[in-house]
Amino acid sequence: MMNYFLVPLFILAFFSLTQAEKHEIDDRIEAISGPFVKYTIHIVNGLTPKPGSPVQFHCQSDDDDLGVKFLKPGEDFNWSFREPLIGSTLFFCSFSRGQQSASFDVFNHDLDDQCKQCYWLVKEDGFYFSDSTKLYQRRYNWK
Repeated sequence: MMNYFLVPLFILAFFSLTQAEKHEIDDRIEAISGPFVKYTIHIVNGLTPKPGSPVQFHCQSDDDDLGVKFLKPGEDFNWSFREPLIGSTLFFCSFSRGQQSASFDVFNHDLDDQCKQCYWLVKEDGFYFSDSTKLYQRRYNWK
């Protein structure tokens, strides 16, 4: 009998939360690790500004095709996703700039332990990876 009184009390308490408290709860839920962690991939054009310096790239997974994008120097293109309960996510990108090109995984099972915010910095001498600390290490070269 007592449980019937608790349900309306819980509903009333939930709806009386302020917006700030609701955001705090959302942030706590977001911080919980597990199969539904939110990952964000950033592609940043770190090329020296000059004519013809936009970089073209095309990223996709088995489920999502992000289309062909062009980034000017200093621009950041990013997207977010959550891994499925079963299996894992792989995002693959192909880059081109003039006669140079490169293709590699920008997110895969090996990277999910290294970053929740994954950064790929495009430079003249290659592609640099970083987690949210922004300490970049070169991983790939242009071909």
